[in-house]
Amino acid sequence: AARQEFQLKVNVSLVSVDVGVYDRKGEAITTLKKEDFLVLEDDQLQEIRAFEPSGVAFNALLVVDQSGSMRRAWDSMVSGLNRFMEVLRAQDRVAIAAFDNGVEMASKWRSAKSGRQEKVGISPDGVGTDFYGAMIWAAGYIRGEKGRKGVIVFSDGQQSRSFDSSLQQALERVRQVNVPFYFVGYNTSPASASEMKQLAEASGGRAYFPQAVEELVGIYEQIGRDLGRAYSIGYMSPKSPDGKFRKIQVRTLDVRLHVAQSRDGYYAR
Repeated sequence: AARQEFQLKVNVSLVSVDVGVYDRKGEAITTLKKEDFLVLEDDQLQEIRAFEPSGVAFNALLVVDQSGSMRRAWDSMVSGLNRFMEVLRAQDRVAIAAFDNGVEMASKWRSAKSGRQEKVGISPDGVGTDFYGAMIWAAGYIRGEKGRKGVIVFSDGQQSRSFDSSLQQALERVRQVNVPFYFVGYNTSPASASEMKQLAEASGGRAYFPQAVEELVGIYEQIGRDLGRAYSIGYMSPKSPDGKFRKIQVRTLDVRLHVAQSRDGYYAR
């Protein structure tokens, strides 16, 4: 009944943001309701049109770059993914896809609990990398899932020149689905890191760039915990798209609480 009450509305003009709420000791607060939040765009109060509480199941699509350039970080990435699975809750669902010059499903949707026992047969021996194409595919694949959802991508972001897909196409598709993309970029070039940040920003997600492979486990663990604690909030912007940056601020009525947002704003395109 609770899931029906807080059913997420999907609309291409809906502006969404995921938020975590913490007390002064840093403990997550997971019992708040829609009425406990205020949302402002450019300092103007907005009506919350969509809301998902933190207890609702989360659908996580993991998209893993299996091209040869990922060999160096592979073992640490696998350890990170295993830790990610461990911190997901029993009600959460997960699917895994791998890409190089194309995309293949390594594990279809299943509960996080059953997914922990599954062995996934992927390895970093692919030839060529269609990074943009994989992001376009992920946006289309996750779009069909209901409820709270997100995409977690592990890649160096390198795009082989032999493919027709483009960054602009990927950005457009990511914006359309209104689902947060979280990027873990390892050994990325400045240009690839910039593109990952653009995609994360367009989706309402985040991009992480560990300096050492040893950091991967902690990053995946943090993403998993953040997803389980987050609220999803959406509103309809009253302004027409103008390409300008718009600031988003989420507050709680209880001023003692701290709000951590998945994004601080967006470009209205």
